Parts: sequence; C-alpha cells; structure tokens
Amino acid sequence: GGYKIYSCIDMRIQNIVDNFYENPYNMPSAYRSSSQPFQSAIVIIQPNTGDIVALSGGVGEKTGSLTLNRATQSTRPPGSSFKPLAVYSPAIDLGIVSQNSVMNDSPGLVLKGISNWYPKNSGGYSGLITVRTALQYSKNTIAAQLLDLLGLQTSWDYLTNHYGFTTLVRDEVQDNGSVVTDYAYAPLSLGQLSHGVTVREMAQAYTAFVNDGVMSYGRTYSLITDDEGEVVLTNPTRQIVSIKANTAYNMADMMQNAVMNGTGTEAYFGSTAVGGKTGTTSDDKDRYFVGFTMYYVAAVWTGYDNPEVMYFSGNPAAQIFRKIMSEIHTGYSWWSFPTPTIGPATIAAMPLTTPEPTDTPEPTDTPEPTDTPEPTETPAEITPEPTEPPSVYEDTPMPVDTPAPVITQEPEITPEPVITQAPEITPEPPQTTPEPPPIDTGSEPPPPDNTESDYFEPVDG
Repeated sequence: GGYKIYSCIDMRIQNIVDNFYENPYNMPSAYRSSSQPFQSAIVIIQPNTGDIVALSGGVGEKTGSLTLNRATQSTRPPGSSFKPLAVYSPAIDLGIVSQNSVMNDSPGLVLKGISNWYPKNSGGYSGLITVRTALQYSKNTIAAQLLDLLGLQTSWDYLTNHYGFTTLVRDEVQDNGSVVTDYAYAPLSLGQLSHGVTVREMAQAYTAFVNDGVMSYGRTYSLITDDEGEVVLTNPTRQIVSIKANTAYNMADMMQNAVMNGTGTEAYFGSTAVGGKTGTTSDDKDRYFVGFTMYYVAAVWTGYDNPEVMYFSGNPAAQIFRKIMSEIHTGYSWWSFPTPTIGPATIAAMPLTTPEPTDTPEPTDTPEPTDTPEPTETPAEITPEPTEPPSVYEDTPMPVDTPAPVITQEPEITPEPVITQAPEITPEPPQTTPEPPPIDTGSEPPPPDNTESDYFEPVDG
C-alpha cells in the first residue's frame, strides 16, 4: 500500500544525465586548476507539457539525501543567455524591431534612459549590423540599446509576468545597509543579476521559443494516488502565453543562427535543428548555455560553488549540452523550427552617423515672418501598468508519515492543461496553444561554417 507518484522523469534520459554527471572525468577540463571542484547543473524539459524529464544538481555521485540541488535551489547570474528573454523577444514581440532592423554597434554612445553607463564589447565593434547579427555575436551594445527602446518596466514585466521569474529583486536592502536591484540597465540587458536565477527557471522560460510562444511551467510529477487508486493530488500542465507565436519563430530562427555561426557553435550536433544562447558573467565566474530542439529544452550552468574565475577553453556549458543532448536525440527524426515571418529592415535606436560640418552660408535678407501654426501635442509614451505576476505553481510536498511511495511513469489519468494569458503590454487577442509543427524528415543541413568556437562575452560596466 501507500501513495503512488506518477513521475515526469524519463528514465532513459535521466540515466544519460546521471552517467555523465556522476563521473567528474566526463566534465570539460580547466587549463588552470582551482582549489574547488568544478560544478555544473542541468535541467531538461519537454516544452509542450513542462515535464522535467531529467535533471542533475551537481557533479559526482550523490552521497546523501537533501543535499544541495544546484539545478533548483542555487541562483546564479545567467549572463547573456538572459538577453533573448529580457530584451530581444520583448522588442520583437512589440514590433519595435525585427531581426533585420539595423542598429549601431559602436562605442561611446549615450542612451536616452541613462547617461552614465554604456557597455563594452570584448570582441570589438562592427558598426552598422542587424539585430540578427547582434544576437549571433552577443553584442552588449545592442542589448543595451534594445533595453533603452523598451524601457525598464516593459522588460521587467516580460521577465516576471510572461516568463515566470521569481528571484529578481527590486531595491533589496542588504544586512550592511546597501541596496541592490535588478531593475537597472546592466542587470536586465546583460544578465548580471544581483542574486541570479535557477537553472530550472531558465529552462522553463525557454520553452516558449519552441512551443509557439506558450511557456510551460516545469513539473516533476503529474498525479498522486492512494493505495486504493483514488486521486489525492493532480499537477496538470500549467502554461502561459508569453509571446506571440511569430515572435517565438523569429527567436528560434535567430538562436539557431547563433549556434550554427556565432557564439554557440560548441553546442551544435547534427541530428536535428538546434538553437540556443551562451552566457558569461563578470570576470568569467559563471558560464551558461540554454538551448533547445523541437523535442527538448536544456539549461546548463557551470562554475564553482564559491564564484571564481573559470579558466576553460570555450564554453564548458555548451560542451556539456552537446554531449548530453546528442545522445538523447540518437535515432530521432530531423525536426526543423517553424519558419518565421520577418519584419522590415528598419533603422532603429542610436544615430547611425555623425553629421559632417558644413560651410556657413552667406547671410541673406530675412523674409517677413509668417504666422506660426500652433504646435500639435505629441502623445506621451504609454508605460504599461505593472501587474502582479501569476502565481508560479510549485510542486506540493508529499504528506508526512506516509508509507514509502512507489514511483511510476505513465499516469492513468491525464489532467487537462491549464493555460493562462499573460498580461498584455499592447492589446492582443487571446491566444490558444497550437499543435506542434509536423516533423520534417528532409535532408540534414551542412555543419557550421564558422569554426570559431568561442567569442567570449564578459559583462562590462
């Protein structure tokens, strides 16, 4: 007798993760050693249901119960892997830019919302580039300019109300009296957060990019029954419409380009379409990769328990992603990302050129003044009212003093999914969850044409 828990874990995938994470020798090697053991965590989610099919909270064999789970308990800054969520997808979703919009990747520009801060790029500057190229090479300058166009409140609303983040802080007073906040340019545009986010919430947020804009909250079980088969607790799929479907298609397309030709080439494996984004925090103390196929989303964090500089060739998180996800997808059919509708090639954000001085013309007779028309009133920019974030469904703990549960996999009862509409930044009709696109069994694309494995993207400023 006893309670029966219907787990969402896929034991085939969990075994792949365990076999890799339990052996420290499987991990990427540092070229300069540390006194601390290298650590990593991973969460893999099925994007249509939110089922957490596998996870690992640390490197090495588990030596006890209730030990630190770095996948669900630890918060660390995600670096540039935050950019698709905080600036790129909101800006495309609101029609502020398209992936073909031209922006100015130049140093020393002055943002309209802040005059004493502007980030640097570690890899130099490219001048006029498209939004697509900016994400491909993880340009800090363009991320800051996009946030400047959005405004802090809009970015914050997307992160908390649309993508479900619960660990961002706003004017938090520390024990020493100092105040920290994530409601600022550097944290939101570059992912250098005060405390950080969990690996679980990063994986969860990225599900929207491969589920037609609908984010699925992660869940570890679907049902609990008693010894007589009566349902004690249900945990249905919970979803929220985070972004428009076409926004999701554009983001997946852009991040596939980042994996094929940009900062994420180390994550590429050839059996299906792959997209994702690398992340590096200040002084190279955390390395992230969050990536996806149409089958699964996986978030990987790497670093040390006490943050210190990481000396690795390339991005170890992307390398781990590739090794685990390539094995998981063995034998799977090729599945392409949906084709997006791409907006016009507009010119956005900062001035693109500095006007050259011209000769002062000779003075001429001043004509008689004419009646000056009354100035028209310029409508003020409308800032959305902040709304309370939807409650994030948390796994309900098991009742105490019960017989040991029996873990099974296939539920006999499938609860209906619960879909929530995120608060709208601009009026949009409610959306429904479309069916996933059909499997495309077409030919495999060529391997990446860029052999540069790492563009190194520290957060500056």
